[in-house]
Amino acid sequence: MYCAYTFTLWYGVHLIKHGHTSFGDVCKIFHILVLSSFSVGQLAGLAPETTRADTRIRFVFDIIDRKPLIGNFLDEGRIHEQYKPLDIKLKMVRFSYPSRPQVIVLREFCLNVKYGSILALIDGSGSRKSTVIWLVQRFYDPNEGKVIMKAIDLKELNLKWLRKQIAKVDQEPTLFAGSIRENIAYGNSNASWGKIEEVTKEAYIHKFISNLPQGYETQVGESGVQLSGG
Repeated sequence: MYCAYTFTLWYGVHLIKHGHTSFGDVCKIFHILVLSSFSVGQLAGLAPETTRADTRIRFVFDIIDRKPLIGNFLDEGRIHEQYKPLDIKLKMVRFSYPSRPQVIVLREFCLNVKYGSILALIDGSGSRKSTVIWLVQRFYDPNEGKVIMKAIDLKELNLKWLRKQIAKVDQEPTLFAGSIRENIAYGNSNASWGKIEEVTKEAYIHKFISNLPQGYETQVGESGVQLSGG
């Protein structure tokens, strides 16, 4: 590299001496050479990172190009607002997770949930209670049997509409970086202030939120790290 610098300066002086160029042009060429060689040197240092990125980007595109078995057509299917109240039934459901198809987690499982009723699924950890909820939300389809809402198989219903009928509160709340108001209205960006306050009052958290210095505009941080766990 230094030999190239030396040769450039020597040849530049030679051209200036014989009147073929000016000192300013030689300086420009020399600076271009220095900057170019510096950039090439940096690129050489990034070669290992580029190789790793090339390997990982394939996994990213595999995820982007993947066509899910459920949810590929969110706006298709039937909407049955007129059928409320909505009862839920699981009829002879047999299910295994796609990642472990040989392990049957539900066998001929039946459940009948009447509209307006309160139902508790009680069993030990890992007894597939959450699996039942995921089937009702249609995150998965059963291998055999049916999940029915008001006599309609979930597979026939509009998936976007179906999931709007379900409100789920997990053991560990999922919060996104942003304000409390934004998190509450996450599923409905057009929700009015009145609607937001209505749901917080029903959940008995309106008073707690109102007592915060910034109220509903309090920033919760990723996963709610800025809020007390209590």
